[in-house]
Amino acid sequence: FRSMEFGASTEKLSDWPAAKRLRRLALMRSETLGAHAFGGPKQLALRRMLQRAQANGRNIVVVLPASPLYAHEFLTPEVNRQFEASLAEVQKNFPEAQIVRLDQLPALQSDELFSDPVHMNGAGRDIATEAFLKALEPPRPPL
Repeated sequence: FRSMEFGASTEKLSDWPAAKRLRRLALMRSETLGAHAFGGPKQLALRRMLQRAQANGRNIVVVLPASPLYAHEFLTPEVNRQFEASLAEVQKNFPEAQIVRLDQLPALQSDELFSDPVHMNGAGRDIATEAFLKALEPPRPPL
């Protein structure tokens, strides 16, 4: 099983000139008004999706990584705390949902694997796809 091959970018965020990185980060900061929030409408939408999905079988929530550049610029300790609390609430309210934390995968913590601050390139998607499929495998019984 491989990730979809069409449009797989080979661009690397790590190859961007410093000026391009700064311009893109400034644009992103402007578009988000410099604020990140994980409660409110996003949390309600996720809750509604999971409630509807419960009736249809297995639920899987995949947490994708952001690039280290993005994380350094935008994900403060407080933002990370809010995100983890939001995710814990999802797990508490939907214990049957499987949460796959690709954001915590050390292999994806490199700007080499992103084509821009928030999208993985083809190499990053290959690593993420393999880790995702492995997370879906049933646990092996102990020997």
